[in-house]
Amino acid sequence: MARPFKLLMILVGLVLLVAIGAVIAVIATFDPNDYRTQIGGLVKDKTGRELQIGDIGLSVFPWIKVDLSKVSLSNAPGFGDQPFAEVGKAKVGVELMPLLRQRKIVVDGLQLDGLALNLAKNADGKTNWEDLVKKEDKPDEPETPEDESKFKLEDIDIGGIEITKAAIRYQDDQAKQAYQISDFNLKTGALKPGKAFDIETSVKAALEAQKLNVELKLSTHVDPDLDTQDIELSKLKLEAKLSGAQQGEAKFEGDIKGNLKTQAFELPKLTLDVKGKSGDIEAEATLKGSIKGDMISQQIDVSGLDLDAKGKQGAANSGQAKLKGAIKANLQTQVFDLTGLDVDAKGKYGEYDIAALLKTAAHAELAAKLFTAKGLTLNATVGGKAVPGGTQKVDLTVGDVKLDQAKGSGQVSSVLLKAAGLEASTSLALAALDTDTPRYSGPLTVKPFNARELIAKFSPESLKTADAKALTSVSLSSRIDGSTKSLKLDELLLKLDQSSISGTFNVRDFASLALGFALKIDQIDADRYLPPVAPPPANQPAKPYNAAELNKTEIPLDALNDLNIDGTLSIGKLKIKGTNLSDVRLDIAGPKGAAKQASLAGKLYGGSFTANTRIAPGPRPTYAIKTSLQSLSLGPALKDFMGDDKVTGIGTVNLDITTAGKTVGDVRKALNGDVSLNFKNGAVKGFNLGEMLRKGKAMLAGQQYVAPAEPVE
Repeated sequence: MARPFKLLMILVGLVLLVAIGAVIAVIATFDPNDYRTQIGGLVKDKTGRELQIGDIGLSVFPWIKVDLSKVSLSNAPGFGDQPFAEVGKAKVGVELMPLLRQRKIVVDGLQLDGLALNLAKNADGKTNWEDLVKKEDKPDEPETPEDESKFKLEDIDIGGIEITKAAIRYQDDQAKQAYQISDFNLKTGALKPGKAFDIETSVKAALEAQKLNVELKLSTHVDPDLDTQDIELSKLKLEAKLSGAQQGEAKFEGDIKGNLKTQAFELPKLTLDVKGKSGDIEAEATLKGSIKGDMISQQIDVSGLDLDAKGKQGAANSGQAKLKGAIKANLQTQVFDLTGLDVDAKGKYGEYDIAALLKTAAHAELAAKLFTAKGLTLNATVGGKAVPGGTQKVDLTVGDVKLDQAKGSGQVSSVLLKAAGLEASTSLALAALDTDTPRYSGPLTVKPFNARELIAKFSPESLKTADAKALTSVSLSSRIDGSTKSLKLDELLLKLDQSSISGTFNVRDFASLALGFALKIDQIDADRYLPPVAPPPANQPAKPYNAAELNKTEIPLDALNDLNIDGTLSIGKLKIKGTNLSDVRLDIAGPKGAAKQASLAGKLYGGSFTANTRIAPGPRPTYAIKTSLQSLSLGPALKDFMGDDKVTGIGTVNLDITTAGKTVGDVRKALNGDVSLNFKNGAVKGFNLGEMLRKGKAMLAGQQYVAPAEPVE
């Protein structure tokens, strides 16, 4: 039996030898390029497109390697003659024995060079790739137990991936947009499940409509753990450059740790540098901090936030800002908390040097449209040659800010503003925030301050009063009610030295400067606030009177026409130009461009007075004036007004005149009306009729009059 078995084994060996020899002979003589036509025909039957292949290289042992060059796939009908896809070179190799023995895929590497994709969407919304991705309707197949013969992820080992000079162009005729990606390069280390690897990639992109070019570079070390599903990207570097209509660059460095199962992630230490330029504006910023979060709860925490930003516009304007704080955000509930916010800013704007320090904590609920801020403080300083005193400070503190955008309401409480010697406080209720004209209302208090010192800082040349102690004590309290279009001061109480002014004042419309008021003054000496009377220069001849020049002078009516006012002013006691008045009332009314009317009434020196004036604009403005002085005691009036009471008695004066014209001469020519005077119980002090007769007799006789030593009866 041994001999036949031995012969059988020899026969089998000879058969295997012949078989192996035959396989080697087939491989040695097989040329895959002979099948390019058949491959192209198969693609044509399946897709309707033309597939062209240059050279095909194939080797089988010990690696199954395929090399392709100059591969192109035609475009869809209606999208031009440019190929849909092109590949310059493609190469891949799989080790044969591990594939046959252990069902393991060992790839020496995947190389792809010169890939070009031309994607397009026409004006009707049809794309040139939809015919390649059509899905056939298939019935759902029942789940089957995992087939042990299938390849597993851990059995795949790739030596690396290298893609060079890939490009994608997308033309969207419907949106009239075009995008292009070019010079896409990707290089990885060995890829084996659960093993660390390096990755480098770069790409260029162009947005043709926006005239923007973007260049990106990325490199990192990837360390995955299949058991825990942890993944870490260490030494991550990302660079971006922007050119074209806008210019800029950004650099990111840091580490990223995450877990694919829990979807938690952490950036323990990150640095982001950004630079940019647009026109004559240049800016740069550095951001540092750490981030923790997870995508399941969508919670993100940013701590150690440190932002340093600089910018300039031309040679005149520049600035720098430093921001610190922490942010907690829940993207699912849309709740955000900003704590420890600290913004320190400095800059130069033209001739002004500005510095500001802002501190606050904020809370936002975007879904509910609720926003709050607490403990807001702002300290600012403005300096420069144009600033009064060289430097001015502004200090602002706010207790709480609450905004309910859904209801269109809010509140700003405990506001304290200190600036230029002023100290003002308020608390405001906000309304109509969801409209174009949000409103605010609340009390306003300005503590007593020295207005004289304040005016001296900002406009010293205008501080000219007859009384050097005028304007030294001013305070204000009121209730304000305003919007972006109007402002009203109600329950107004203004203390001006020894005077009290109360009532209401409002700007009905900022755009047209429509003013309204109803004010009361208890008593005021207006002479204290008027400029001091300067004595006439000594030995200066009087300027000759020129009637012709005076008649050519135009009456300034433009300012009066623009005036839009309606109000009343009452004064208990008024002293002006040495004249004492009481119970004074002024009524003035007139919209912009319309006739203006003013009436003035009051009491003085035992009598009363009224004055009514009407001015109507137009090509030939008209004027009407009615004035009446009733039962005026002439002695005290002349004593106060002229310092002499030689005339006594009760006087009545009535004036009713009209006129028209744009110049003084026109007004003079058109002057018309009545004037009446009436005096009762009049007397002239110091009037010597006898002496006047003696002087006249001496003059007629040509003699010199000599006054008698003794009084003559």
